Amino acid sequence: RARLESGLSPSEWRPLTVLTIDKVSPNTKKFRFLLPDESTTAGLPVASCLLTKAPLGAEKPDGTRKPVIRPYTPTSPPHAVGYLDLVVKVYEQGVMSAHFGRLAVGDTVEMKGPIVKLPYAPNAWERIGMVAGGTGITPMLQVGICSVCNGHHADAAGWQHREELWIDIT
Repeated sequence: RARLESGLSPSEWRPLTVLTIDKVSPNTKKFRFLLPDESTTAGLPVASCLLTKAPLGAEKPDGTRKPVIRPYTPTSPPHAVGYLDLVVKVYEQGVMSAHFGRLAVGDTVEMKGPIVKLPYAPNAWERIGMVAGGTGITPMLQVGICSVCNGHHADAAGWQHREELWIDIT
């Protein structure tokens, strides 16, 4: 099999397999997905998202279901090799989030991306302020962590650290 440049493609749906599921809160789960080529990264720059697709819509005349497509922002670092993480709050009335709530290890979800929402440029500003809620929290955290950690020492996993990140999530 040919080696993929990155685990995801902006033009092609790829099935990713659920590797682990961790309960974060009573209605929130962290899903780790195995990339199709375990030697690649997801290929998602900071502050970008991916699309998920599942046959959950109305039934078509041939008996299959229309696809439902939803965007998600990964919580894994952009340089993570072989996997990507999504943290999903499961809503009973949410079509895709309820589907995530029913997933088990070994199940697959079709994904593609990246969709770059706001290109991140390290050191573009001396100071930044961010206010976010709901679906904006994950991309804000990506930018905040990346900007604070840029240019500082890296640990064994490649994360760079600095002590001056203050986050108030209320």
